[in-house]
Amino acid sequence: VADSMATGDVGLICWAKPDDWGGGRVLTVATVEQEGVARQVYKMDIFHAVLATKGYPSDAVMKLFIRLSTITHVAVFHFGDGDVHGLDIGLGLAARLKPHKIEVNWLAVSAEQVKQWKKKFDLQAKKCSEADMEKTKALLRGPVIAAEGRDAQQAWLRKRDTKMWRDLQHQIKTIQETGEQMKLDMVIDRVDRAVLTKVFRELLEKRLGIDMNMSS
Repeated sequence: VADSMATGDVGLICWAKPDDWGGGRVLTVATVEQEGVARQVYKMDIFHAVLATKGYPSDAVMKLFIRLSTITHVAVFHFGDGDVHGLDIGLGLAARLKPHKIEVNWLAVSAEQVKQWKKKFDLQAKKCSEADMEKTKALLRGPVIAAEGRDAQQAWLRKRDTKMWRDLQHQIKTIQETGEQMKLDMVIDRVDRAVLTKVFRELLEKRLGIDMNMSS
């Protein structure tokens, strides 16, 4: 991971003391695509660790999670952009870690939540480009073997075989139907941190099945 930081593949890393997550307790890790967003997520103080991956997590980050999973239960929560590229990164992360029994949860803002906040916080969706719309269709239908090969199809099937795929179906279809997508940095910049912290804390508790206020 230090090498990845040196080459710029990984940005901000904030890590809690082992005393905070050892002894059989779940280690919660947030992976965030953008460093600026990662800093804001860290300030919410609801995860043991926050990593800014600058896009798709590097191989070093994957190996770190896999190694940690041999000594404790690791729960990864991915903060991705609500565009098709961000969704695909999250699905790729989930597919890579599933064989190691590491569940990856999508923990960004849903299309439904954005709709509720749109007026109050002046959130402006970004229009999808033609390439974005094609990628959205491809993500739903899968690659064409004749054009992209069996390896691409197998990679897509592994993404489909994750819990995250089921969780993101509504999000992907909303992008396809509306032709719009929401960048996470706009949500983080415009929505009050206290509001976001409450929403993300509740989602985290729901995914883990715990009351974080009682367990802290």
